[in-house]
Amino acid sequence: MKKLSVEQFENSVKSSRDRVMESQTAGMGFKIGSTAIIWGFSTGMLAICIPLVSMTESGVILPLAVILGATISTIVVWVSSPRQSREVPEEKKNNIES
Repeated sequence: MKKLSVEQFENSVKSSRDRVMESQTAGMGFKIGSTAIIWGFSTGMLAICIPLVSMTESGVILPLAVILGATISTIVVWVSSPRQSREVPEEKKNNIES
C-alpha cells in the first residue's frame, strides 16, 4: 500500500471534492442564463403591453399571457435534464490507454 504525505492526501481530497461539486452543478449555468433571457424578454414584452392594453382595451389578458408563457418556459428549463459533458474523465483515459 502506498503511503501518502499529508500534502498529497489533502490535494487528493480537494480534487475529489471539486469533481463532486462540478458534477452536481453541471447544468446550473445553462439554466440560470436561460432563465435570465426568458425573463429579460418577458419584461420587454410587458413594457410593450402597457400601451397596447390601453389602445385595444383587452384588459389583463395580454400581460397574463406573457407572464404565463415566461413561467411555463422557466419551469421547462429547470425541470429539463442537465447537459451531458463530452469530456472523457481522466480515469477512463487511463483505462483506454492501458
